[in-house]
Amino acid sequence: LMLRQALIRRLAAVETLGSVTYICSDKTGTLTANEMRVEQYYCDAALTMQPGSGVAWQMLLSAMAVSHDAAFAADGTVVGDPTEVALLLAAQSAGLDHVAECARLPRVAELPFDPERKCMTTFHRLPDKGWRSITKGAAEVIIAASGSELHGGAATALDAPRLRRIVEQMAAGGLRVLAIGVRHWPAVPATIEPSVVESELQFIGLLGLLDPPRAEAVKAIADCHAAGIKPVMITGDHPLTARAIAMRLGIEVDDQTLLNGSELARMSVEELANRVRSVRVYARVSPEQKLKIVSALQACGEVVAMTGDGVNDAPALRR
Repeated sequence: LMLRQALIRRLAAVETLGSVTYICSDKTGTLTANEMRVEQYYCDAALTMQPGSGVAWQMLLSAMAVSHDAAFAADGTVVGDPTEVALLLAAQSAGLDHVAECARLPRVAELPFDPERKCMTTFHRLPDKGWRSITKGAAEVIIAASGSELHGGAATALDAPRLRRIVEQMAAGGLRVLAIGVRHWPAVPATIEPSVVESELQFIGLLGLLDPPRAEAVKAIADCHAAGIKPVMITGDHPLTARAIAMRLGIEVDDQTLLNGSELARMSVEELANRVRSVRVYARVSPEQKLKIVSALQACGEVVAMTGDGVNDAPALRR
C-alpha cells in the first residue's frame, strides 16, 4: 500500500500505518459513495420500483416530503443528509411538492434521530384538525412499534412476519431499508419522548435506498488483501444489506464472519476476544460499539486503523 496526497499531523502515525494488520471502516460515505437514491417501495401491499396511487401511497409520499431536515437551497439544489435528500427528491419526482407539503403540514415538534432508538419522529399540524406524528427509521424498529397497517385506505391487522420477509428480500439486494409509521393525535402530547410517541404506530411503508460502492474502495480492499491487511466493514445497516454490499466490495462474508450489533452487545470481553479476529462485517452497530471492536482487536495484539465518520462518532477513538 502506498500513501499519496495525504497530510499527516504526527510522523509517528506513518510508522504505525506501516504495521497495521486490520483496517476498520465505516460503510456509508467511505466504502460507498454516500449518494442515496430510492430504488424500491413497499406500500399498500405492493412491492414496486415506482410509487403507486391511493391513500396509503399519498401518506407515504407526504412523510417522505416533510419528515426530515433536507431542503432546497437558493440555487435550487437540495442540501441535507444524503438519506433525507433522497427521500425529498423521490417525493418530488412523484409529483409531491416539498415546499407546498411543508406549508400544508407545518412541523410543530420533533424527536431527532438517535442511533440507539434507530429512528426519528416529527409532529405536524393537520389542515383540518388534530396532529400527525411521523416516525421513520430501521424497519425492524418501526414494525415492532406498529399495531396496524394502512391498506386500501383503512387500518388492517399488521402482518409482521410478512413485512419482515419483505425487508429481508429488499436488504438481500443491497438496499438500505427504511420504514415509516404514523400516529394521529387530538393534541400534541405534553411529554414528547420516545416511550410516549414512538409506539402504537400505523405502519405505512418501506423504502429501499441504494448507495453504490465506490470504485476506488473495491481496489483499496483488493490492495489490503494483497498486503496482508484485513479490511473490516462496520455499518448500522441491516445484516443482509451489509452482506450484499461487502460482497460487492470484495469482502468475503458468511454467517461466521458477520456479527450483528445486538449479538455484540451481549458478548463478554472474553467472548469477543475469541471471535473478533475472524469477523469481517459488523451490522446494526452503534457508535459506542465501534470502540469496543477496535479495543478488542488491540487487546489481541493487532494494530488497527479506523477510517470514516466512525472516528468522530466515538470520542475515545479520536484520542
